[in-house]
Amino acid sequence: MLTYQLRLPQGSSLHTLETRLIAEVWHVLLLHAEWKEDSREHFLRLANITHHFLNRHVKSFTACGELKRCHSNLVTTSWSITPSGTDDRTSQNYQILLLEIAGDMDAFMNELEESIFDDFCAHLPTAQWVTAKTQFDQGIRKAFGPYLLWNAVCEECPRCTPHDRLNPWIGEGSEIPII
Repeated sequence: MLTYQLRLPQGSSLHTLETRLIAEVWHVLLLHAEWKEDSREHFLRLANITHHFLNRHVKSFTACGELKRCHSNLVTTSWSITPSGTDDRTSQNYQILLLEIAGDMDAFMNELEESIFDDFCAHLPTAQWVTAKTQFDQGIRKAFGPYLLWNAVCEECPRCTPHDRLNPWIGEGSEIPII
């Protein structure tokens, strides 16, 4: 099991990442999909797929971010994107969520992409599949990239135990998502 940090600005929650991810993928679907019915239903289905997928992999614990080592030795991944501006993601001004995956990051992202693509490929012209999949990949990277880092401490920290688990969907000042 690999554990990555999702470092969201204080006051954010997993809902922040979910909203960004849905927006990126929805944009691709609007460019390529041929809807025969109201697209609102498709949007809700996309939101539901995304919500359940993230819910299986993202955890939060009361001790996340309390230790100095939670903020040091951070490593970018091939999926990491440095946010624009002078924001220092190593600072303690971030809420840390843990992304737990069984394989590597590429396999995780491919699983996410496939769960979305498989559900919507019937609405995409066959000639657009390769283009849409490439754009899904770019959109998923764009959504996750600014938040994703790795720290070996997260895989071995004894303070982050199941009895200290929090709801990653709720952040200070955020609302509970309605899905």
